[in-house]
Amino acid sequence: MMKKITLLLCVALISCFSAMAQHTFPVITGPTSVTEGSPVTLNINDAANSAAVPSGNYATFSISIDWVSTDNAWASECDLDLTTAAGTVNFNSPSTGSANSGVATTITFDGSFTADYDPDADGTFDIVLDQTYSGSAADWSNITVTIVPALTCTSPVATAVVGTTDCAAGTYMIDVDVTSLGDATSVTITNDAGVSSTPATATGMVSVGPFTPGTDVNITIEHDQDSLCNLELATLSYACPPSNDECTGAIPLTVNADLDCMNVTSGTIAAATASGIATACGGTEDDDVWYSFMATSTTHVIALQNITGGTTDLYHAVYDATSGCEALGTALTCSDPNTSSTSGLTVGTTYFVQVYSWTGTAGQTSNFDICIGTPPPPPANDTCEGAIELTLSSDDSCDNSVSGTTNSALPSASGTCSSTNKDVWYTFTPTEDNNYVFSATETFDSGFSTTYLSLYSGDCETTTQVGTTCFTTAAQTFTLTSGTTYFVNVRSTSGTAYVDFDLCVFLAPPPPVNDACENAITINAGDSISGDTSYSTNVENLTVCSGGTVGTTCDPGGDSSPNAGTLVFGTGVWYVYNSPGNESISIEDSADAFDSEIQVWSGACGSLVCVAGDDDSSTAGSGGFVCFDSEATATTYYIYIDGNAATGVGAYTLNLNTTPLPPANDECTAAEALTLGVEITGDNTGATDSGVTADCFTGAVADLWYSFVAPPSGEVTVTTTAAQYGVYTDCAGTAVGACNTSVVGGLTDGTTYYVRVSDDGTARAQAPGSFTLLLSESSLSTVEFNTEALFSYYPNPVNDNLTLKAQKEISNVSVYNMLGQEVYRNAPNSVDNLVNMSDLQSGAYFVKVTIGDVTETIKVIKK
Repeated sequence: MMKKITLLLCVALISCFSAMAQHTFPVITGPTSVTEGSPVTLNINDAANSAAVPSGNYATFSISIDWVSTDNAWASECDLDLTTAAGTVNFNSPSTGSANSGVATTITFDGSFTADYDPDADGTFDIVLDQTYSGSAADWSNITVTIVPALTCTSPVATAVVGTTDCAAGTYMIDVDVTSLGDATSVTITNDAGVSSTPATATGMVSVGPFTPGTDVNITIEHDQDSLCNLELATLSYACPPSNDECTGAIPLTVNADLDCMNVTSGTIAAATASGIATACGGTEDDDVWYSFMATSTTHVIALQNITGGTTDLYHAVYDATSGCEALGTALTCSDPNTSSTSGLTVGTTYFVQVYSWTGTAGQTSNFDICIGTPPPPPANDTCEGAIELTLSSDDSCDNSVSGTTNSALPSASGTCSSTNKDVWYTFTPTEDNNYVFSATETFDSGFSTTYLSLYSGDCETTTQVGTTCFTTAAQTFTLTSGTTYFVNVRSTSGTAYVDFDLCVFLAPPPPVNDACENAITINAGDSISGDTSYSTNVENLTVCSGGTVGTTCDPGGDSSPNAGTLVFGTGVWYVYNSPGNESISIEDSADAFDSEIQVWSGACGSLVCVAGDDDSSTAGSGGFVCFDSEATATTYYIYIDGNAATGVGAYTLNLNTTPLPPANDECTAAEALTLGVEITGDNTGATDSGVTADCFTGAVADLWYSFVAPPSGEVTVTTTAAQYGVYTDCAGTAVGACNTSVVGGLTDGTTYYVRVSDDGTARAQAPGSFTLLLSESSLSTVEFNTEALFSYYPNPVNDNLTLKAQKEISNVSVYNMLGQEVYRNAPNSVDNLVNMSDLQSGAYFVKVTIGDVTETIKVIKK
C-alpha cells in the first residue's frame, strides 16, 4: 500500500511539472497562388484540426512559407494577416527572409497573439495572404503554422562570456554567471559543442569547457522543471590570433628566383590584432600580420594572391628589418594594389612585410597567399649611357623598327619627363636636316600602364628636351639637324607595371595641303569632309581659341553644351566657309578617331579673330563640336581642326550644317521702313509666323514686316511678287481692307501703316525665298480706275486665254509668276486684249495692266 501511494505521488509530481508543448498544424503544401488585390484566406484551425490541438492558452506563433515570384513580385512585398476571436495581427512584410527580389526564398512571420489564444474557447483562426505591389503574383508553398503556449513558469537569468584562453593548448573556457534560477529548483547548463553539461542548484559563476578555438558555442540554461522556460544565450566563439600577429613572430618567406610565384605562403588576418606599428602609409593597421624575407636581388616584387574569406582590399608595407621590430623606421614601400615592387634593396639583408586590411571595420577574416618574386635584371639600355642606336626606316611601315621593354627598368633620376616611371633609352643621328617621325607602338602592358616617348638633345649628363610634349601616345614629328645625336626616352607610366613596344623613326611625309591658313580648303553648308591631321605642323602658332557664344539653333550631332572643354593647341589643318550671313552654324568631327578640337576664326589669315572653340562635345565620341550664330551679313570663317596636344593627330570627318536665322524684320515691332516709289528686294527664308489671325493669309506662313507713311492722297498701290500680302494699321493685325489688294485707299495722310508679306507655304506655287516689293502713291483711286476705265477681265481661273477689256486704251500688259519672273509682255494699245496663257504651268500669276498713267495688278489662277 505504501508503494502505491508513493507511485501516485510521483505521478502527481510529474504531472505538475509536465508542460504543455508547442503545436504545429498540418502543413499546407500548396502552392497557393496569391495575386495583388486578390487576397487568399486559409483557415488554419478548422474542424479537422481543432481536435488535435492540445487544450490551453497559446501566446505566440511562427509561420514558415516557401515563396517564389511568378509575376514581378518581391519577397519584401508579402502581406499576411492572422485573425482570431481576440483580434488581428498584421504583417506588411515578413519577419525573416524578406528580399527586394523575386528570388525563391523561405519567409517567416513571427509574433504574439493580440490575446492568449485558447482553441477550446476561441475556436478557429485564419491567415490572409496578399502581395502589395500592383499586378504582382507569387506562389506560397509548404505553409507551416506553429503556436507556442503561454508560459506558466519563470525562466532563469544568466550571462556568458569567454573566460580563460590557452592558445598554446588549443582551448578556451566560457564563464556562465547565473544570477537567478527563476522558479526552477535546479538548472542544467548545456552546450552544442559536445562538452559535458553542468548542473546548478544555486546562483553563481560556473566555468564551462574546455572548447576548441574557432568553434561557435551555444549555451542553454535548462529549466529542469519546465523546458518552456529554458534560456538560450548568445553564440560565443573565440579564435586564437595567427602566430605572426606580432612583428616578432614574422614568418620567413621563400624568395622566388623569378616572378612565377611557384613558392607561396598561405596566411590570414582572421583574429589578428593591432601590433601597434603604424605604417604612415594608408588603411587601418588593426589586424596586421607579419612576414620576413632575405633579399637576393636589389629589387623584389611582393604579391598578395588568391584573396578569399573576407575583404579583398588588403594593404601591405615593406620595412628594413636591420634595426629590429622596435625601431623599423619609415616604410620602404606602401601599396594598396596587391602587387608592389621595392627597389634599392641590399642583397643579404632581411626585410619585413606587414599585411592588413584597408578597412577599419573589425572582424575581417581574409585569407591569402603571399609571394616574394625576383624580376629579371634591368635592360641593357636602362640608362642613357647604354642607349641603343636606331636605324632610319624607309617609311611609316617601320621596316627598321626595334623591339624594347621597360620590364625591370629603373626610373631615370633627372633630366626627363618623369623621375618615377620605368624608362629605357635610344639614340638617333640624322644624316640630313629634315622632319622626322618617332613612333612607339605598345605591344604588351603588364597592368594599367601607358607608353610615352620624349626626345632630348645634349649629352647624358645634361639633356635638353626637344619640344614640350611629355604625355602623348601618338607618333611625334621633330625637326632635326644633320649630324646631331639625339636621345629617345621611352617610358611606361608606372613604377611597377611595364610595357613592351616597337620603336621606329622615319622621314616625315609632306604636310597636308591645307596645313596653312592660306591654303584652307573650302567647305560648304551640308558638306561632310574626311581627312587626316597626320604630319600637320601648326605653322600659324596661334593662341588657342576656346568658348564662344552658343548659337541659336545647333545641329543634333553635338551635345547640349558645345563650345566647351579645355583646349591645348595641337597640329591641325584648315578649312574656310563663306557664310551668306544670318544663320546658325554647327561644325562637328564625327569620326571619333582621336581627341580632336575645332576652333573657328573670322577675319583673314594673319589677322584672325577668335569666334568659338571646343574639345570633346561631339556625341560621336571625343571629337570637337562648335555652334555659333554668324554675322548678319556675308562673312568668311576659318576652321582649324587639330588634336588636343596630349593626344596628337588622326583621322576626322568634318560636318558643317547651317540653319537660317529669322530676318531682322521677322516681327512687326522691327518692321523695315519703305520709301514710296522705291522697289526693294526681300527674302523670307528663315522667317517665322508672327501669329496674326483672322486675315486671308493661308498655308505655312513665314511673314516679314515693312512700314510706310501714308501720302496726301490717302492711297497707295502695292506691287509685289510675294504670294500674300496685307496692309495693317498696327502690329496687332488690324487690316486695312482685304488682303492681296493692289490699291489700298482710305489712309490718313502722315500716319504710319504696316505691310505684311509672306509666301503661300507651298513649293508648287511659292516657297520661302526672294521677292520684290514696291509701294507707290496711286494717281487715280480704285473707284476712278474702275469707273473711268471700266476695266474687266475673265475668266478666272483661266485655261488658255485671259480676256482684258477697258473703255480706255490698254497700253501695257505684263504677267509674272510667283517667283517674280516676267513670263509674258505685250503693248496692245487697244481697249481689249487676249493674254495667251496656254503654255504656262498651272499655278498663280500676277497680271499687271496699265491704262493711261494708272497701273492695276490682278491675281489669276492658271488651271
